[in-house]
Amino acid sequence: MKWMYESKIAIEVGEGVGESVCTECGYRDCGVCVHAQARAYERKMEEAKMDEAAKIAVLAIRKGGDDDVDDILAELDEFDKVETSKTAKTASGKDKPPTATPLQLALQLVRDGASTLDLSDYRIRLGPVGCIALAEALSRPKLQVTTVFLNTCDITAKGATSIAEAIRINVTVTKLDMNTNQISDAGATAIADALRANEKIRWLDLENNNVNSAGAAALSECLKTNSSLTLLHLSANNIGDTGATSIAKALLVNMTLQTLWLDTNNLSARGGAELARAAASCTALQTLHIGTPRVGSLQPPVSPGIREGVW
Repeated sequence: MKWMYESKIAIEVGEGVGESVCTECGYRDCGVCVHAQARAYERKMEEAKMDEAAKIAVLAIRKGGDDDVDDILAELDEFDKVETSKTAKTASGKDKPPTATPLQLALQLVRDGASTLDLSDYRIRLGPVGCIALAEALSRPKLQVTTVFLNTCDITAKGATSIAEAIRINVTVTKLDMNTNQISDAGATAIADALRANEKIRWLDLENNNVNSAGAAALSECLKTNSSLTLLHLSANNIGDTGATSIAKALLVNMTLQTLWLDTNNLSARGGAELARAAASCTALQTLHIGTPRVGSLQPPVSPGIREGVW
């Protein structure tokens, strides 16, 4: 067993592990020699630079307070044109006749004065690039949108982070629905951090988003200080009893949440009972949806302090 030291990093290199030999150090490259570590570090730094560039793009709100809605939605328009051009030909190779895309139809409604931006169409796949364009629009004060539907829009943690940066400074959106995406713990944490600064959003739906206990913990910390959120939908995630405990602690001090959805979250009877007890002391909470406890758990009684408790 050998130890290699470089740049104050000590990495253990196992003899006989793997078949290839590192061209730089001469030892068998099992993927953990200092040179492999250095290359991995360089890749991480490049990714970090890309993430920072995306964040700067979101925060770089255009100057000129007289921009109209067309200017505000320009980034989303451009994103739609690029995405549409990728599939603009038929199977025979001929150009498809021009038709309005689902995204164009949604944006036109906003141009016509609608207060709801509804991108919940299975054909709209925002991805990280589209989310940056959306965040740019949501960052603009002149966009008077109050409700945003983003169901099944292929939003990952990166996309959620971009949207969160815009929500942090947005002053009009009161309802944000991101149901059925893949924001995971990182995305939920970014949104929770944004809600520490945003006191406008009253309705937040993160159902079916691969959120685990860490994301639940971040949202719980937000609930301890946030005074605007009245509905939180976290069903069909995997927060478990650990996440339930975090939320239960937040309910003990929260004074505004009225409806909480937590069914299908791998809760045991113990986790459900802890939530029910906390809910009884939460004066604002009227409805708590917990769902069926996982197999092998006993069903606890629902605390009488809430109007409805659904198992």
